[in-house]
Amino acid sequence: MECERPRNLKELVATVLSHESVHFVGFGRHLITEHEGQCVSLSEFNTVLEVSNSDLYVTVEPGAPVNEVKEVLRTRNLFLPVHHDGSIGGLLGLNLPSEFSFWFGYPSDLVLEAKTLTGLGEVVRTGAKTPKFSSGYKVYKALAGALGLLGAYLEVTLRVFPRPEVIAYLKVRNGRRALESPVRPWGGIVRNFGELETFVTVGGWREKVDKAEEALNALSSSEERPGLEEAESCNRVVMVSVPRGLEEEYLAKLGRGYAFLGSGALFLCDPDVRALRDKGFIAVITKNCSKGEDCFGFRSPTLRKLSSALDPKGKFITIRPPPW
Repeated sequence: MECERPRNLKELVATVLSHESVHFVGFGRHLITEHEGQCVSLSEFNTVLEVSNSDLYVTVEPGAPVNEVKEVLRTRNLFLPVHHDGSIGGLLGLNLPSEFSFWFGYPSDLVLEAKTLTGLGEVVRTGAKTPKFSSGYKVYKALAGALGLLGAYLEVTLRVFPRPEVIAYLKVRNGRRALESPVRPWGGIVRNFGELETFVTVGGWREKVDKAEEALNALSSSEERPGLEEAESCNRVVMVSVPRGLEEEYLAKLGRGYAFLGSGALFLCDPDVRALRDKGFIAVITKNCSKGEDCFGFRSPTLRKLSSALDPKGKFITIRPPPW
């Protein structure tokens, strides 16, 4: 089905209200399964609206490419600690970890404020551009990781950081030991495609990175991100939740794939999903989930309540069964 591409908020609201069900995409590169309903692309909502060096945030529309946003920030000497080759909306809709997640958290942890669209066509703004104490459920974070099943981001304000002089990937023998060391790496990448390899991510001044390499007795150091090209050949990829810091141990046991050190998430290549779930793992199919298959493998009463509140008519429930 061809995607509709509304050019402004008025057109977007009209599109949502005129269809029985809709699902949102940015570039459509990372859909986990075939959705029901009308496809709506947010690619026209692609502007970087504001960058603040003093308060360390960026406000951006969901269709903006992540790499272009990072380049804008680079010119302002700022840094967004994520890795994603799609749109900002896709980054948040998936809410997947990266090699920075041990220190900076998941993408949802970077969200300060958002303007969102509900299934009733209402626009809701929650959060604040500067960090502060707040109570109540954080709707602006709740949509992260929901794959558009709860609503759509229209604008989002993300926390950013001063740009480090160097980001390096140090190959080490033991990632868990590195995470517990005084070096305090930002995270890392573990890959297991015939050989288990671990790279920790260290950023900062050149002198700090050089000292980290020495302190960790690194096998090698590179400013080029370790590749995960082998994962592209996987027919399907399944994300498995494991205890944080034990990614190497579990990846060695469970088979081919990769993980982000300190994130608590493995990405396995063509595993037996039912066997994983039978063993008690939360296993979410993130690539090539068959239509009608249980992509999520869990049920969340909290998500059910949020869906009832934000989308009472069920316009955005385009993956069945949903995770509630």
